[in-house]
Amino acid sequence: MARCKEELEGVDLYAVGQILGHKTPRMTQRYAHLSPDYMAGAVGKLDGIMGGMMPKALPSDLHLVTTESPENRAA
Repeated sequence: MARCKEELEGVDLYAVGQILGHKTPRMTQRYAHLSPDYMAGAVGKLDGIMGGMMPKALPSDLHLVTTESPENRAA
């Protein structure tokens, strides 16, 4: 792949796999060896994106209803 991890910084793995001609994302993953710092950065980016989509807290008047799967019902 690249000579050093700094060369890949900011390039998504899907693009790398396509450029290198990998037939599947699994092949790219095999050679990626993502460091814990890289993964932490990815989580931080996703948190920034997804954090605004999720409510900070559930409304107090919200009541969740559980349902039984049809497979688990007594005949």
